Amino acid sequence: MVVRSLDGLLAPMSFMLRSTYEKGLRIPEGSENQILLAARVVRDHYFPNRSRNFPDWILVFAILEILEARPDATVEDIFQMMTAPAIVESCDLRRGIHVAIAECRSHKAEHGWDEPSVFNGARRTEFEKQGAMTAYLSERDSKLCRQKLGKLLFYADFAHYYLHQVSISGAKYVRLCQGPLQEFYDRAFDSMVSKGIIGLNKTENKEQIIRLSDSVLENLTITEITALHWAQSTFGKMPCRDISEHARHESAHRFTRRGDYIAYEYSRLFKSLPQPSLT
Repeated sequence: MVVRSLDGLLAPMSFMLRSTYEKGLRIPEGSENQILLAARVVRDHYFPNRSRNFPDWILVFAILEILEARPDATVEDIFQMMTAPAIVESCDLRRGIHVAIAECRSHKAEHGWDEPSVFNGARRTEFEKQGAMTAYLSERDSKLCRQKLGKLLFYADFAHYYLHQVSISGAKYVRLCQGPLQEFYDRAFDSMVSKGIIGLNKTENKEQIIRLSDSVLENLTITEITALHWAQSTFGKMPCRDISEHARHESAHRFTRRGDYIAYEYSRLFKSLPQPSLT
């Protein structure tokens, strides 16, 4: 089995975690509420009638560029610059604001159910991939439950998108009260049980996921296995409640309105991510 032969290579590998402060997009400490409020007032100014699955991340990234140039900017300052770019001294920043607003205008509010988009990680949904991801994770966690699995799938999918601009499963994730979760997650989970990919051991009010099928693991590529290994090694030791709480505090979750799809572009704002050079 190809996957088993890779375990010896992946297990000793110490994945370097990086914060968005060191590389990528930096979120100034304690400024998430300010960014969120600024993005919403700018959106309401330009697009008062657009609500569902709006490309808020485009505004968020533009606001982060403003805060990088003006760390002391208030919500009012950001609103002024985003709605009247002519007052901005920097040509590059002014151009970036114009581009962000233009991209928001051209972004499709609705997509076909399975059309590749920023909401499914630029690929159509593949049940075989979801089954293989679940089988891989369930073999490596003797206490894996349904809720924890959902969060590990979220982190693996988004980490792979961050590194390779495409998700593993093509699943859409929704912002729910309990944290990010795949759309139709319970239906997909029950289907994997009925198809014999995984099994369930139930004792009292607890359930343990058990891998039943080896063959599905062949549906995973090396880069997908690496992303899954990173998710498991980073979050796998967390109790179910802790990983759910951690996911709820990710900017990807906080910057998405309840019930909306979470844009995979928000993977750039994760508190920690796999080192690109090691994948």
